[in-house]
Amino acid sequence: MLQYQMWQKINFLAKKLYLASPMKTLVIPKYRHSDGSLILYVTTWAIQKLRDHFLYFVFLCLL
Repeated sequence: MLQYQMWQKINFLAKKLYLASPMKTLVIPKYRHSDGSLILYVTTWAIQKLRDHFLYFVFLCLL
């Protein structure tokens, strides 16, 4: 996972991803109370599905 600290770069890459495929772009905001930071996950549905399948596979292996 890529992590960016500069808002301008995040904004540019998120817009680029959204303009490439607006119906498949997924934005997930997360606020961490422990350190007061806002985390934005910007991804596509394909990557999210792949991640979900991987987590499901790991869960089944742990059973």
